[in-house]
Amino acid sequence: MKQPILFLFFLFGISFIGFSQLGFDPKFKAKEILYLLKNGKFETICLRMDPVMKRMMDEEKLMGFWDILEMSNGQILEVGEPLVTTKDKLAVTVTVIQYEKKKVGLKIVFNEKGEIAGLFLVSPTPQYQHPDYVNTNTFYEFKMVLPDPNFPLDGVLTLPRKGDKFPVIIIVGDVGAIDKDGSIGPNKIYKDLAWGLADNGVAVYRFDKRNFAYPKDLVSKKNLTPNDEYLIDLKNAIKQVKKVPEIDSNQIIVLGHGLGAYFIPYFQKSVPNIHGFISFNGNFSNLSQLLVQQNFYLTTKLAEPQKQEAKLNLQKANYALNALSVKSKSDSLPYGFSASYWLFLKENGPTQHIAEVVYQPILFLQGNRDYQVPISELEQWKNLGQTYAIRTWTFASFPKLNHLGLEGEGPSLPAEYLKPNNIPYEVILRIASFVLY
Repeated sequence: MKQPILFLFFLFGISFIGFSQLGFDPKFKAKEILYLLKNGKFETICLRMDPVMKRMMDEEKLMGFWDILEMSNGQILEVGEPLVTTKDKLAVTVTVIQYEKKKVGLKIVFNEKGEIAGLFLVSPTPQYQHPDYVNTNTFYEFKMVLPDPNFPLDGVLTLPRKGDKFPVIIIVGDVGAIDKDGSIGPNKIYKDLAWGLADNGVAVYRFDKRNFAYPKDLVSKKNLTPNDEYLIDLKNAIKQVKKVPEIDSNQIIVLGHGLGAYFIPYFQKSVPNIHGFISFNGNFSNLSQLLVQQNFYLTTKLAEPQKQEAKLNLQKANYALNALSVKSKSDSLPYGFSASYWLFLKENGPTQHIAEVVYQPILFLQGNRDYQVPISELEQWKNLGQTYAIRTWTFASFPKLNHLGLEGEGPSLPAEYLKPNNIPYEVILRIASFVLY
């Protein structure tokens, strides 16, 4: 494989500051400042500013800032929980404030001493920010539509600027209506992967899934199967990247996320000329079994009323699991899938095709905090590899990662997906190492 462009530089020297290293609780600090603002304690706030902020903002200016907010938007109706991120040695908090007329986001930045280093108004909806470790000057992107006579899809190819004949990763998305960036809340996990990998000498192609671009068309199709949603578009994507002069056609890697990785043995059997695969939090169990596990987990972790929704989804998942053996392919089942879709999943899992495939290299990446695809799924992949004495599979787990490949603490819950975050650099480097060596 092609040599990287110094992608291992400072691999073991990189560190990211965490909340526990700050010596204070940024969320508590943000709530305290908001309390002081609401109660007109502007002098107290100014005393808590760092030297630069004190030169920029005095008590009179701070009072004017707060008064204008109230005059323009009315009384405060509700104050949300601060969202906290870290950048270098700074803690960045964003708190959504619901006024009578509109919502605003109040951004407060604290330095490592807990002093106020910034105070801004921002969008109440968190916006995507690319990872700090990415140098955007080292790659470029261009639109590359995935051709299909009935379902053309928007796609983006990300290419490094230096070198030629790059290996390319094609990202195959998870279950559901996923766009080419893997957008969930303010996070764009597939974009993180593409930019981080291109910065390290690996080209990446990502594209909208059909059920994102054409939801009504696919729902109306009675006998929809994952062939329509996955296999056809993967074959088209391979054809497209092979036309690009900068791409090494012998170095095509497929990265499947979630359900996209469940089909890896099926892809191995069905699609020629793929050099290797990457499973990114990929399930081994059938989706109906997995949904039962997920929703049972949520019924034990969520508060009301979200718990009631999880209980309803658990009932749906159990119904789908029990009905598969008796439903005809024309009948519908929960979650908007046809019975044909569910039956295809059941009949084309890893165990159905593993004995028929060529054992290309596969890297399995798994987050230990993933409640959608728990770590036990990785163990099942390992057991399958041992059963067939496969020597080309490698495994890596990451203690803090959730299903999106984002870091957190404690039990993972859906609300965590809405906090701004990025794929950790160590994940990028692990994938790049697999592709380039």
